[in-house]
Amino acid sequence: MNEWAVNNSISMKIDDLIPYDSNPRYHSPEQILQVANSIKEFGWTMPVLIDEKNEIIAGHGRILAGKQLGLTDVPCIIAKDWTEEKKKSKG
Repeated sequence: MNEWAVNNSISMKIDDLIPYDSNPRYHSPEQILQVANSIKEFGWTMPVLIDEKNEIIAGHGRILAGKQLGLTDVPCIIAKDWTEEKKKSKG
């Protein structure tokens, strides 16, 4: 069995994370506010999925909300050795 990506959880500086240029999702200001309010109420419940180069695979909206809240560090999962195809399908 392959190693689970969640085993590669770490805390990262939010400013060190690189948005994926071809991110297909757009997050409206209302969505970002909603996510920010959820983070304030429940805490950070879902890590951001990144690759070994700190590029965001999943979690762009959470990063935008975290920046809006003034967070400096966020939990991340590193997807080690994922192909570009696997990154696009999010595993």
